[in-house]
Amino acid sequence: MHITIIIGTGREGRQSEKVARFAENVAKKIGHKTTLADIRDFATPFTTNDGPEAEKWIELVNKTDAFMLIVPEYNHNYPGELKILLDKANTEYAHKAIGVTTVSSGGFGGTRVMENILSLLSYFIFDLSKVRIHISNVKEIFTEKMTQENTDNSTKQFQKQIEDLEWINNRNK
Repeated sequence: MHITIIIGTGREGRQSEKVARFAENVAKKIGHKTTLADIRDFATPFTTNDGPEAEKWIELVNKTDAFMLIVPEYNHNYPGELKILLDKANTEYAHKAIGVTTVSSGGFGGTRVMENILSLLSYFIFDLSKVRIHISNVKEIFTEKMTQENTDNSTKQFQKQIEDLEWINNRNK
């Protein structure tokens, strides 16, 4: 299965990149082909579904079997540049599996962004994984020297999400 892992923000100092790279390593160890999609590589100053960034995004969407979205919570919502990225495609998302991981520097793990992003993903007719991951205190957990307990716990969560993405992908074939 080809999994595209989306880093859902382009901000400097983003913690979601650490989580995305961790998820990518888990997927690779399981044996999946992965693409790490950095939102910065598809950035446009406004919502558009034409031009080179949109064409590049649609090409990636078409070759992707499943997505893992790593999205930070900013002011109880997802970043605007993520909405601009997702708007570059539409029907291409139909019935593609997607797993969502929310990250937060606070103690609630991006609960509010999860509430908001799910309705958007449903609109695009993604098939949503039931395994949703919330990562609180991301700066303390995802460090260069992660504790074994944090590594094991995070690995298990991503493995469960990937198993669900596999199931959805196989069901849709």
